[in-house]
Amino acid sequence: MIDNERICMMALTMTEGLGNAKTRVLLEHFGTASEIFTVRHRLWEMVCGGGGNYLPMQIARQIEEGMRRAEREVRFIEQHRICLYVITDEDYPYRLRECFDPPVVCYYRGNANLNASKVVSVVGTRRATECGLRHAEELVKGIAAACPGTIIVSGLAYGIDICAHRQALRSGLPTIGVMAHGQDDLYPRIHRETALQMLDRGGLLTDYPSETIIRGENFLKRNRLIAGLADAVVVVESPERSGALSTAAHAFAYNRDVFAFPGRVEDDHTVGCNRLIRELKAKLITSSIDLIDSMMWNDRPIPN
Repeated sequence: MIDNERICMMALTMTEGLGNAKTRVLLEHFGTASEIFTVRHRLWEMVCGGGGNYLPMQIARQIEEGMRRAEREVRFIEQHRICLYVITDEDYPYRLRECFDPPVVCYYRGNANLNASKVVSVVGTRRATECGLRHAEELVKGIAAACPGTIIVSGLAYGIDICAHRQALRSGLPTIGVMAHGQDDLYPRIHRETALQMLDRGGLLTDYPSETIIRGENFLKRNRLIAGLADAVVVVESPERSGALSTAAHAFAYNRDVFAFPGRVEDDHTVGCNRLIRELKAKLITSSIDLIDSMMWNDRPIPN
């Protein structure tokens, strides 16, 4: 049963003009989401009258529309057995809570523990080479052999992302896909079969509600979750411009361990990785052994 406070949390994040960042500011000011709704008709003068950040004049009406959308979302959540995490929950993913911009709400389907002891995000270009795919597969296989139970996180995209998810499934590791839309959709749809397997051995996570229109900018925004969920982020292959570099930048800002596979200087597919290493924003690795040694995860002998 989703109580009124949690519905109000959802409603605030669905309110046009508020979103995640301003919702956190309001929660800090008023204490609870329910209290914000109690004073919604006076928010303009209470929050802005003292010289604070300006909110739209029609904020009360927008919040009420957010509430109507949240009530629809509750029905969707209950129908599809989605787990709702709000930032005040004790079992909210603690790694996300440590970030300076955690999502106020998350929608999760699956059975993997988001607070597992070891979580690694594996990301890279959508146009992966055979070499990059091999690196991703060997990395995940090595993690599975040395650290069983480690969660592999990625973004369900073409290339390195889906390779990491599929290898995790083959290796018996739970794997979580972070989506840039609601739980009512899947992009790209060609990865639907893999995503269904992940629901049994991992999960799907998003901070977007259902009925969210798939937009390119949402994929960049979701990269902060891929970074924030993990202890370490590994960039396998990346050209000069890539969503993987966005994820690495978030991870670096969150003080996560960032790793990258190096490549030849003339290879366009690894320019981004080489730059991360050159700028000391990522540690150079060539195998899972390098990652595990650096993270001091040597819980059991590592196979040759």
